Formats: sequence, C-alpha cells, structure tokens
Amino acid sequence: MRFRYPLSILLLVSLFLWIISPWSSNAFVPRNNHPVPSYIINPYRYICWASTLRLRANLHTHTMASDGREHADEKLRLYAEAGFDVVAITDHDTFAGTQSTGLRIIDGREMLVIQGVEVSRRHHFVSLFTDTAQFSARNSLELLQANYDQSDAIMFLAHPSRYNYSVNWYMDVFSRFSSDRLVGMEVINQGMRYNEGCILLWDELLTEKAPERAIWGISTDDAHRREHIGLSYMIFLVSANNQDAIIVALQSGHSFLTNRVVQGQLLPQVNYINVCNKALTIQIDAEYSNQIQWISRGDVVATGSQISVTELDLRAYVRFVITNSAGQIFSQPFLLS
Repeated sequence: MRFRYPLSILLLVSLFLWIISPWSSNAFVPRNNHPVPSYIINPYRYICWASTLRLRANLHTHTMASDGREHADEKLRLYAEAGFDVVAITDHDTFAGTQSTGLRIIDGREMLVIQGVEVSRRHHFVSLFTDTAQFSARNSLELLQANYDQSDAIMFLAHPSRYNYSVNWYMDVFSRFSSDRLVGMEVINQGMRYNEGCILLWDELLTEKAPERAIWGISTDDAHRREHIGLSYMIFLVSANNQDAIIVALQSGHSFLTNRVVQGQLLPQVNYINVCNKALTIQIDAEYSNQIQWISRGDVVATGSQISVTELDLRAYVRFVITNSAGQIFSQPFLLS
C-alpha cells in the first residue's frame, strides 16, 4: 500500500510523455530530412504564356437550396456580371441548387457551371463534377473515403482552420487519397476570413509532404450573399473553358489564388514564369506589383522577381505572393526534388 501514490505519479508521468511523443496522433514532429534539391517541379511548366486563357473561377458558393440568399439563376447572373468564367454551385448536403455541369450563356457571357456539393458533416469538403455524394459516416475520414469511393469527383478540403484537427490528421488525409482526386485544400476563403490559420497549415503540410505529394491551394469566396462575390477566387491557366481543361488545371496546379482587398482596382498579374533547372532559379515577370515575396517552409526567404534555390539553400518547396493595394496573387508551390 505504501507504494500506491508514487506508482500513480509514475503512471501519470508516463501517460504525459506518451501524449507529447511522436507516437501520439496529436503530436506534430517537423520534418528535417529534406535532401538537397537538384530539380524544380514547376506547376506552370506547360503553360504557353502568350496564348493561355486566364479564367476567373469560384469553386464554392451557396444558393437558397441551402443557406445562400439567392436562387441559383440569380447567383449565376451576379457572377456573370462580375466577370466570372467558371462557377461551381456547392450547397450544403444537396444538389438541388444546380443542374448538370456544362457551358451556359448567362447575360451574354459564356460560363462553365459546375455541379458540386459541400459535404458538411464533420470536417467540410467540396466535391466537384458529380451528382452523387455520401452525407453521413462515423467520422471525417470515413466520410471522405465513402465519397472518394462512390464517384470520380474532384475534391478539396474546405476552410480547414475552422476545425480542431491536428497537422498529423491532415497529413494522414493527404497520404490516403491520391492527388488527382483530393487535389488540395482551401487556403483563402471569403477574403481574409480564415486565411492566417489556413495558410499556416498549408505551409506546414507542404513542409512535411513535399516534394512527394503536391497539395494545391484553393481560393474561394464561399458566397452566401452577393456582397461576398469576388472577395477571393481562382485564376485558371487553360487553353479552353471546358470540364476537361478545368480538371487538368485542378490536378496539375495550373492556377493562381487571389485575395482581393479593394474592389474596382487591378490585382497583380503574372505575365510569365521562367524556371531554369540547370541553375535552379525561378524568375517571374509581373505587372501592377508593389511587392513580391517568396515563402518556403512557412518563412519569407526572399523578395524580388528572381530567386536561386541553391543560394537560399531551400528545401521541400517554394511559392510566391505578389501584393499591391488591391490585394494579393498567390502561386502554387514549386516542389523541390
């Protein structure tokens, strides 16, 4: 009996050490074993900058079929008025807000309307190019798995910083599901609403998973009412506005993310990107730019229009952000292999 309390204390200490250990599911141990890179995997390698279309796209919006304030036809008219080329209707747990994916002429503007859904039980995710979904399961992983198995939908995680999931949980998710189906995660949602936490998580995941696994960033306005339209959106670099081209762009990272701060002003524009794998350099040409920052493993590592991966001793990935008074343009990550 006299050893009861010391033994209890020993058990408590052991439990605490296990909780903070790498074997605990909530413990995050940063990766430090990235090899010295010899090749830059350029997501924009196949873009013909002189002729590419730059399509303004929103992949996450809501109508009165769930908790939006406008009917689908009115919502699409508002997007056409705002100059959008691609819009996905993604109501919560219902397909009632839109018809099948296809090109439509809305107020004289050709628009690709994508059928989709925001699966909203547990951790939300958006499923695109599909008319079927599973809406219930015991946990978020099982729900993702059920929808992954049920259709060929393209999926991304929605506003992840809303949830109290560990970095390890997200690492497991992006290990389980292939990059051609679970293409990435929402990094920018409705302007700056969730940005800080989502960007931090994105950089943490890229630090751990790159270069083996691309995790492309997604920017949406998640519009529930008209004032949200255009706060943030994707720019797809494609040769045509059709379903196949948008799917390839989503799978390959042929896109930029935007965050608009001021309406009615021009955001920065990237004219071209030149990657030299012999010298391991990346150079960009941009208009309407006040500042260009390069980010790797969560830190700003350089400014300006050109960087050397070797001189900066970079690992895993690098991405850029271009800022002016109207807002920001984010690149997809360049993976360092």
